[in-house]
Amino acid sequence: MLTRKDTLQYGDWVKAVTNNDELIFGYVDHVNSLNETVTLVVVSSDNKTSIGRKIALIQQKVTKLEDAGLDYEAGLLNMIDLALESNDKEWFMELTTSLYELQQRDQTSSGLLLLESKPNNTQSNNS
Repeated sequence: MLTRKDTLQYGDWVKAVTNNDELIFGYVDHVNSLNETVTLVVVSSDNKTSIGRKIALIQQKVTKLEDAGLDYEAGLLNMIDLALESNDKEWFMELTTSLYELQQRDQTSSGLLLLESKPNNTQSNNS
């Protein structure tokens, strides 16, 4: 069950399992607080006919994904999962490139320097 902290809002990225046991990924289009339902736009699903459709589910069946903003590693990883689920190679390549650039930027800004591993030359090579 969603906690107060995890309250769903328009635009949130979510995953859910439908009454027909379909795994879906999508975003919130509408939240009905009175009957505790949410309408989702399906972006990816194991049932390809559901992709692009809107479906209504009770909020208890919906799990909010971490922020999917492209500035956050966790969000990028979620989006990469969606690209894999939808077999979108071009989107996958764009996202993995963004993830690589984000990781490189984080390493540079934190002062970390990646050094190529080289063998220790202090030992003698005499046989």
